[in-house]
Amino acid sequence: MPPKSPVWDLFHSNQTKYKTNSTHLNAWCKACVAAEICQTDAMSECDPPLTDQEKFDKALCRVEPICGKRQRLEAHVEKCKVLTPQERASALLCIGKENVPPPPPSIPGPSHFPLSHCPPLTPTTTSTPLTGGRPLKRARTSLDELPVQLTQAEFDVDACKLFVACGIAWNTANNPEMQKFTNKWCHSNVKMSDRRVLSGRVLDGEVKKIEKTVKDAVAGLLVTGQCDGWKNVAKDHVVSTVMTAGNEPYLVRTHDMTGEPKTGDRLLELVLSDIDYMVEKYGVTVIAWCTDDGPDGKKMRRLLQQQYPWIMVFVLPRGHQMFNNHGTALALLKNEMKFTYEGKIWSLVLPVITRWTAHYLSSTRLLKVKGAVTSCVHWHEEKLKVAGGKTQEVQKKAEEIIQIVKDSSFWNGLAKIQAILEPLAIAANITQASHTRLDHVLLTLGNLFRIYSSSSTQTLDAEIAYC
Repeated sequence: MPPKSPVWDLFHSNQTKYKTNSTHLNAWCKACVAAEICQTDAMSECDPPLTDQEKFDKALCRVEPICGKRQRLEAHVEKCKVLTPQERASALLCIGKENVPPPPPSIPGPSHFPLSHCPPLTPTTTSTPLTGGRPLKRARTSLDELPVQLTQAEFDVDACKLFVACGIAWNTANNPEMQKFTNKWCHSNVKMSDRRVLSGRVLDGEVKKIEKTVKDAVAGLLVTGQCDGWKNVAKDHVVSTVMTAGNEPYLVRTHDMTGEPKTGDRLLELVLSDIDYMVEKYGVTVIAWCTDDGPDGKKMRRLLQQQYPWIMVFVLPRGHQMFNNHGTALALLKNEMKFTYEGKIWSLVLPVITRWTAHYLSSTRLLKVKGAVTSCVHWHEEKLKVAGGKTQEVQKKAEEIIQIVKDSSFWNGLAKIQAILEPLAIAANITQASHTRLDHVLLTLGNLFRIYSSSSTQTLDAEIAYC
């Protein structure tokens, strides 16, 4: 059995277990008990007066016990309000705390409670005082040695990195539960800053640090540039540029290309702008450029080599065939939604066979934006025909889709499907809820039978006609 920790010399124990803990004992701080006894003496009017043992037992009842775990006991010593700085420093040295500067000289002031229960102590320093009664993992970093402004700045940077790395929305910083969490578990010198601070000043500062780090790493080197287009989660078409130096890739810039033509001339403008940016910002020399083998990439490479003959051009290897991205058609539809729905834009939902209610949600969303879709086809039919590509096969497919949108029977059939699926979608949400009971399931099945029975077909047809 390991020897008992020296920290127990500063605590009382009656060999009872701490709450439901079957391993650790109850512990009472000797300084806190002594203070409680002094307070009892000052307020006591008992006749005859209480004995020392009665005073001690009464103090134990009033002082909150501590779990007899070494870390908990040391944490209490670090934050005990009864101890003076000199007494706390001596206590920490007594229990083995080292490598800390000596405490400041004592300042004359009111006398503290006698600590005759404690052994002689010699000076050292305090660790980070904690709040909330539970030691933090960073308790040994001594945040009190830093100015409050510096501590808050460091916390803001770490919080910003955490939000970005975990994909947490910036609005979470202003959530009341987040504020309560940080107030309870974090150091008293720090608090969760406003979302505008984290996503503004703090994020901009981190971007500048990264840019400086990249500049220090690549300045004066020969680099290879690379660009490629893709769609982000919002289905916006973007083109990203990356430079490679010393076998390490570095992101340069990302351009939003939604609604812009995907031509070689436009891509060349972006590449030339990025080359100038890389040279001026990072002090590098571009010796080669890579793109995919799409039509815009082919023309861009040809024009780039004509303008800069010393730059080598390459084709990125592809393990799969890229599908055409109709960014122009999507941009036209978004603009039509803004005009039709007073600035609001809704994404179209793709039905997935493995997702419950997906087909209902898909048909409901398409019916919701019916006005914008039909209006977009009416005003931009010629642009939509060539938005997917210039080949005859692609344009023929576009004409077929345009005719479907123009066909009123398509929208009537879609409304019928949506009306048929809606009771099933509602039933699915009821029966999969966390608080669903058996009577809910029974009533839901009975309601489905009522809706889809032959006696209710007229009502269903009437709802479809109304849609």
